[in-house]
Amino acid sequence: MSLICIQYTVILRVVKRRAAGTGAADRIQMPKIAIHKDGQLHTGEVKENTNLVVRAGIKQFPFPHLKYRCGMGQCGTCTSRIIAGAEHLPEPNWKEQKILGERLKLGYRLCCQLWIKHDLELTQENLVPPSPPTSS
Repeated sequence: MSLICIQYTVILRVVKRRAAGTGAADRIQMPKIAIHKDGQLHTGEVKENTNLVVRAGIKQFPFPHLKYRCGMGQCGTCTSRIIAGAEHLPEPNWKEQKILGERLKLGYRLCCQLWIKHDLELTQENLVPPSPPTSS
């Protein structure tokens, strides 16, 4: 057997083992999302490193439970208060800092700017309104 053929056989065995899910380490953990809306809790799983606004835009969970509009961190429609899982999120980017300001300290984030890798629980209800712009 040639070296190329042996390497191909070994790679094929590894791929087949992973596809079969022979061990707990082979199973992919999908983040669980919980959204509080209208007094109800809506839950679902999403693929790792996914964006909730992108998914809602193509009518997948969290659609229709998530409010969103521009998807670019400009309008603030997807503003959410993170109830659980905030410790796994990256630091807020400049768009979130601009739109949310002091509300970041209250656990607010823009869903359109988050790529989900861990379980997350959030709400878009009873949010503190943005502060009015100050005039100079």
